[in-house]
Amino acid sequence: MTKKTKNKPEFPKHQIWFDEELKKYLMVFDGLDGVPRPFELQLSEIGAETIKTAFVNTPIHLAMGNFWGYKDYPEDEVLKNCEPFEKGRNHIYLASYDLSALTALAKVLCDYRCWEDNQNAF
Repeated sequence: MTKKTKNKPEFPKHQIWFDEELKKYLMVFDGLDGVPRPFELQLSEIGAETIKTAFVNTPIHLAMGNFWGYKDYPEDEVLKNCEPFEKGRNHIYLASYDLSALTALAKVLCDYRCWEDNQNAF
């Protein structure tokens, strides 16, 4: 009987969907449930910098926050959850009113350099 070894995944599965209540698109990358066991993928330094660049150059923001760049965004409204993800995060949850912006970021994050395996996970 031969034992089949699991290959390390290069990036976690992701989903993009439209939330009717929020009226925006949501995207999630899950480094725990989106990869086979015993792997646990975490955002690498490259992945974290990629998301920071997207925050500055596209209308993408944290899913539980607000995007400050829209023309009619109230100046007196407090920004919540606006800090970008750092290296080591394994659950990435983002939002945008622009589907093409999220799709473009997802394509970039589907690169093995944006993720690294947490060797101490299990």
